[in-house]
Amino acid sequence: MQNDTIRLLGECDAGIQMAVKAIDDVTPSVDSRHMLHCLVKSRAAHLQLQCEAHTRLRQLGATGKAPNPMASAMSHLKTGARLAVQPDDSTVADLVIGGCNMGVKSLHKYRNRCLDADGDSRRIAGALIDLETELAQELYPYL
Repeated sequence: MQNDTIRLLGECDAGIQMAVKAIDDVTPSVDSRHMLHCLVKSRAAHLQLQCEAHTRLRQLGATGKAPNPMASAMSHLKTGARLAVQPDDSTVADLVIGGCNMGVKSLHKYRNRCLDADGDSRRIAGALIDLETELAQELYPYL
């Protein structure tokens, strides 16, 4: 049970780090005040979930997990290249929604594989899935 809990919380942590970095990468290119508000609000909510995940990991004597370095590098390069060509809200929305969709898919996969994870870690993963889904929905009008 503890291994599944740590594994699920680690994946949540890595996903949150990717999301926060992606938001930080795109916010300088945002024109819409509403979109900027959505991104800032989501970033804060991601960091709150990360604190919860870290607290639970510490209780278990474990640490967080860094995102895959290759995935991080590819995301950063893709974001930079797309925004260099077309630095507008539509591009930002497309990039963030794509990231949200990948995050939701990955979190569902790990939550389904870590069947013995405790309720707290499953709740955190579910809240993260909901947060990513909500952010994507808020950005659809900008596509």
